[in-house]
Amino acid sequence: MVLDLDDGVGPFSKVSLENGLKFNLLVVRNDLIPNDFDNAINSKEGLIFFNGDTGRYLS
Repeated sequence: MVLDLDDGVGPFSKVSLENGLKFNLLVVRNDLIPNDFDNAINSKEGLIFFNGDTGRYLS
């Protein structure tokens, strides 16, 4: 699973340069997770990977 900040950047964004704060929780195969999704949080369902741009909004 990946937590993606839908900011219009990256392989999971469908809109370019989104204004506003919006996240998508996506279930993807491990081989489709980009290398920059190098942070993770543990959940009951398993690890949720995210990148540094998303991480700055998590506390």
